[in-house]
Amino acid sequence: MFLETFQKTNLERLWEDLRRVQNALDEDFFPMSISERKAFPPINIFEDADGATAIVQIPGVDPEKIELSVTGDLLNISGQRETDSFNENISLHRNELWKGKFSRSLRLPFTIDSNNIKANSKNGILEIRLPRTEEEKPKKISITAD
Repeated sequence: MFLETFQKTNLERLWEDLRRVQNALDEDFFPMSISERKAFPPINIFEDADGATAIVQIPGVDPEKIELSVTGDLLNISGQRETDSFNENISLHRNELWKGKFSRSLRLPFTIDSNNIKANSKNGILEIRLPRTEEEKPKKISITAD
């Protein structure tokens, strides 16, 4: 029993050490995992009776290089974060800032009124107001009593 406990404890420590080494290597060589790259840009969506507001974090992306489109209930956001240009005499010590093309498509639980969408970008935050179509807005129904 003691030997089994001792071996299990040592194995657990070994696996823990290996996980730490793997995490350190991942941070150095692969600063963003594949799933994190797919989730760029990060987006929060808030819904109310009139529609939804999407808050998109896009630091370092020129708003002129972002494309927004809507088809029915689907919001598409795409663009590109430009790569940095370095002098040949400079060596890169650490590279954690993601660069390149990105694209996200998000389905909303209602049809978007594409004629009244408003988008504003300030300090790397893109705010998109996505109004519901009139048909999708909640309707108040009055009740009569007999």
